[in-house]
Amino acid sequence: MATSLPQLTIYAVNRADVTIGDLTISFSYRTPIAFDHPGLGLVVSENCWSTTTGKHLNQIDEGDKKGRLPRDRFEAALEYAVAGDLARARSEIAKADPQPA
Repeated sequence: MATSLPQLTIYAVNRADVTIGDLTISFSYRTPIAFDHPGLGLVVSENCWSTTTGKHLNQIDEGDKKGRLPRDRFEAALEYAVAGDLARARSEIAKADPQPA
């Protein structure tokens, strides 16, 4: 079975992406702050940290703060995405979506 080796892309001393297969995880310092997968799209955490991490988030999602997930939903979705359970990852993402009035 062919597998792709992890790829590391360093943007700055405190900002990097790690890609394994179809999943790319974006880090600020040592903390995952966003991930992207063709089956899920771009998923970004709310900012719970410093202004530097806020800048990293803005670089990733072009400042779309409304589309960011609460940290607990983000972490749950990321765990499922890493495990390859895209259905459960989608469910966690959907829980965070604002419901229409």
